[in-house]
Amino acid sequence: MTVAASADVNIYFPKRTHYYNSGMAHQLMNWAKGYDRQQALNELLIDTYFKRSLDICNPLILLDIVEHLGLDSSKAKYVLYSSSVDEQLLLKKQRVQQLTLQSISAFIINDSTLISGSKSVNYFEQVLGSMQA
Repeated sequence: MTVAASADVNIYFPKRTHYYNSGMAHQLMNWAKGYDRQQALNELLIDTYFKRSLDICNPLILLDIVEHLGLDSSKAKYVLYSSSVDEQLLLKKQRVQQLTLQSISAFIINDSTLISGSKSVNYFEQVLGSMQA
């Protein structure tokens, strides 16, 4: 938790009673990318799940986050309940499975570089630096 705190990520487990399914949150992340709000949504989801210990599979909580970002909650509601969005995520999931990932977390950078597993900040800096060279 020290590393998380140094990255300004607050993790507060005493309030947690459950581990929630993040499938709906992932659907919204995929959707928010089209509005260039994916990073902002990610930060709010991290705060909601880790700091406030709220249920991120509750559509009302997710729609409240969407409204907080200034995005259209009616479109977000469609995303949460639409099978076409599920199909888009399924295609992404199939692509990831083709990469035969061995661990979580996994980062795909520029559709070409895979970083698999938990790595240090220094490791990421080296990889990203080498990509710029």
